[in-house]
Amino acid sequence: MMSGAWLITLSEAEKTSVAGALSAIVILFITLWIGVLFEDLPKAVLAAIIYVNLHGMMKQFLDIPALWRTNKV
Repeated sequence: MMSGAWLITLSEAEKTSVAGALSAIVILFITLWIGVLFEDLPKAVLAAIIYVNLHGMMKQFLDIPALWRTNKV
């Protein structure tokens, strides 16, 4: 499953504030105009979509201790 951030940045190397702003604009667009299409989906399907997206984000929190030890600015 591809996320909106992946579609905008197209690689992990392009993490800039511009890419973040574009991601926010795309998510806002989806929420405001395309969100109507998701009204008919069962709540279990919507919960699964949210879980899959949040699961990857939550796994990144496990990297924080290692990053903290190696890069104390």
